[in-house]
Amino acid sequence: MEVIPSVPLNRIRRTVFVLLILLLAAPFYAGLPESHAQGGSIAASGIFSGWELEMPQGSRAGGLDRFLVVFNNTGDSMDFTTGYRGPEGIAIEFSDPLFILEPASQKRVWVTVVTSEDAVPGSYELRAIVTASVSGAAEGVGVATGISQKARVTVIGEPS
Repeated sequence: MEVIPSVPLNRIRRTVFVLLILLLAAPFYAGLPESHAQGGSIAASGIFSGWELEMPQGSRAGGLDRFLVVFNNTGDSMDFTTGYRGPEGIAIEFSDPLFILEPASQKRVWVTVVTSEDAVPGSYELRAIVTASVSGAAEGVGVATGISQKARVTVIGEPS
């Protein structure tokens, strides 16, 4: 009769638990993976879409965990311009407001939302917009295309 050494069940459970925690935490330590959009166009993904912020007047929110990933899946180099649409007193700052992407490439652009001291308290929709056009095209030549993502911003504070 062969004797099989026994391993305490608690030790196995503890090992499985630690491995599970490491597996779940790995994307946060390595940075979220950038996935490739499909098709022959431009696209954006990232953490900005669906962001719900509650911000006091005169504050900033953003950082390394708030970004857009912009994809150029066309066959041309593209010029990209970032911008935003939202109420007066609320703005978006981008780490790279203007950039060029070669064909089949991508870029991570960090986003910071800024509220002014006189921003009117309330709940608003804020859109991050990325516009692309073929690099080197003369002004007005070629077609510009755009993509956007939206977030919800609630400004808190005393009305001015």
